[in-house]
Amino acid sequence: MSIKSVLKDFTLYDSDNLSGQVHKTYDYSIFRKMIGNRSLNLNHVKALKKSIQEDYIPNAIVVNQRMEVVDGQHRLQALSELNKPVYYRIIKDLDLLSVQRMNTKVRQWTMAEYLDSFCQRGFEDYIKLKEFMGMTGFCLDVCIALLLNKEVRNGNDRDKFVNGKFKIKDYNIALQQANQIQQTSEYLKKHYKEYAFCLAMLYYFHNEQYDHQVFMKKLSLQPSELTKQRNVEQYKRKIEEIYNFRTTSSNKIRFTF
Repeated sequence: MSIKSVLKDFTLYDSDNLSGQVHKTYDYSIFRKMIGNRSLNLNHVKALKKSIQEDYIPNAIVVNQRMEVVDGQHRLQALSELNKPVYYRIIKDLDLLSVQRMNTKVRQWTMAEYLDSFCQRGFEDYIKLKEFMGMTGFCLDVCIALLLNKEVRNGNDRDKFVNGKFKIKDYNIALQQANQIQQTSEYLKKHYKEYAFCLAMLYYFHNEQYDHQVFMKKLSLQPSELTKQRNVEQYKRKIEEIYNFRTTSSNKIRFTF
């Protein structure tokens, strides 16, 4: 069945009852991936194939008038690999927001999936964020914190991110701070990339009393002191202890937590 014939068939009920008619096809090529939709989870496809082989109960996928899959892309992949018929219904004017709303009923989108989605659609700040991740090797949450230049984020920051409103505050400063954190890798080894440690360092970068060169010098004098901690506050205290090494009581710096 061609896309043209499908659209012709669609006009038969392009009125008040858009959710009524269900179609059947073996022509998997008529379906299109919606740009910005999250990538296939191959483990989920594998699980669906196993379930279909054991007991195949037809469940229609949902597409829009452009034959872009709105709901059921994993089912479509599983059925195509098993050479099983695909049942589908067309509902016009559904978009990526519709996909996200439908998917949250099954599994909420992750931040990484939102990132990929906005990158596919050409959102510049998200593309720079992904490049920043590749360049620094830090996880998504750490990179967001650095590029926002905020060690404390709230629900509003997440809402902006998932709605395409993420904006980088200062890319060069974020890159500089990422490099400063990476300088500690000799002492903290693989743990220097941990979210808690990075947030603790970001806290000190915001403190006018903090001098990174002083910290690195003190760290070199006691290389075994910077150890893995359980949370941000413990890292803050450990950094302060190292920073004040061999400093007289009157000259010790106390950072407020």
